[in-house]
Amino acid sequence: MRKQPHRRVRVAQPHARLFGARAVLAVAVLALLGPTMAAEYQSMPTDDIWAYAAASDPTGDPLLRAWGHDLSDGKGPRSIAPNYPWSEGYAPPGYSDQYAHEWGYAYVKWDLSPIPPGAYRVLEASATVIHQMYPTFTLEQGLEFPLEARALEPYFSEATWNYNDANNKNPSERFGVGDLSAYQTNRFPISIDLLQENSFEEHFERAVNDPLGRGLALSFNSAMEAGDYGGPQTLYRFYSREAGDGTYAPMLRVSYELRPLRVGEARASKYPLGARVLLENNVVTANFEDAWGVIYVAEPERSSGIGVKLNGTITGLQPGDMVTIEGTTALWNSCEFGIEAISISKTASGSPLKPIGVNNKATGGGLLGNQPAIVGASGLNNVGMLIRVTGAVTGSHPSFSSPLGANARVFWIDDGSGVTDGFLTEDSVQSKGIAVLAPGGTVFPPSGSVAVTGILRAIPGPSGPVRFLVATQVDNL
Repeated sequence: MRKQPHRRVRVAQPHARLFGARAVLAVAVLALLGPTMAAEYQSMPTDDIWAYAAASDPTGDPLLRAWGHDLSDGKGPRSIAPNYPWSEGYAPPGYSDQYAHEWGYAYVKWDLSPIPPGAYRVLEASATVIHQMYPTFTLEQGLEFPLEARALEPYFSEATWNYNDANNKNPSERFGVGDLSAYQTNRFPISIDLLQENSFEEHFERAVNDPLGRGLALSFNSAMEAGDYGGPQTLYRFYSREAGDGTYAPMLRVSYELRPLRVGEARASKYPLGARVLLENNVVTANFEDAWGVIYVAEPERSSGIGVKLNGTITGLQPGDMVTIEGTTALWNSCEFGIEAISISKTASGSPLKPIGVNNKATGGGLLGNQPAIVGASGLNNVGMLIRVTGAVTGSHPSFSSPLGANARVFWIDDGSGVTDGFLTEDSVQSKGIAVLAPGGTVFPPSGSVAVTGILRAIPGPSGPVRFLVATQVDNL
């Protein structure tokens, strides 16, 4: 196809039977009303572009268009131009100068900022466009070469669009094809179920958690050949957000709910701090409600643990209780990754978990997603876990101060690993070993060799995050 006509289209007034007033097209997100309840997103786009080499007004045209081309290589018509001669994954929307007019795409992007970052399960998802009246293709042609919705990186904007930019990206996996059951000579909707093929859920979650907040982008494509200029020009023509008052703009609808995560998954760096998370059937390992309004939970197989701030909720939970938690991720004192609870419910009672036995050097660990590394530590990160360590008492401080509180009774133990945290003991001597917060009712300071069971926390040290073991039990050896 060598050229497309660029005439302006006069758009009739909105038809309520299609979508109703423009107010309905504004972003509409229903807040999560409770744990795991579904929410609904519906919006018209912030950007849409007719990605075509000869488009006279690619960002302001009231119509978006999509068509494909057959390279006569035996593979049939294609909805996407091949990538070469550019490197894999990068190409102007056209194939090359020679073939630049042979494909037409519609690039559309929606703002997802009303949806909090988090891990979500998509229940339903659709993209709907309104085709202009008097389609130039027959129903049979449309069924053979349907309108497609494909994944697209949200790199573009109407304000900066340049077709010839070498960094333009081609569409990728297909999510679904259009439903032509409403095909007619008048304008009609084409709805695409985005859950038909490939993982739209992953595409949606990446967009929701994008640290740049660039939104969610789709490319609308078709393998339907448009024909030469002056001919019938069979192609899809549907309204952009610039048409009329925007009533016929492409619409994105997504119904979603929180997706349960394991504790280790919740820490992953792909979820920014403040992300909504759901943790199901974790076991309570300690309850520090009276001290900090925090409980600790772990996976039943003890693979990881995490603190949960209750935000005023009194739970009375006991070690061994199983709980489901909905909340937001946080980094306490820039040292310890945790969950700020929105809701917490007990699902079962059970036996307390046994602590994981580790040597002093194996406590703490390196960077794990949003959990910072502990100073001087490496390997697996076990901050938040119920552990058991042994060692000789090397020093103490009866009024130790930290962000967790002042006048705390703290002692240090060392098993020969020689770990340090940079703090000073009561005698102004450099501490040696792991700092242990003594539980109430124990002899202080202990002496000799001891075994300590407790929750490994992280607090600010002189040089960064350091180990801080909150003891629940101290035994003399």
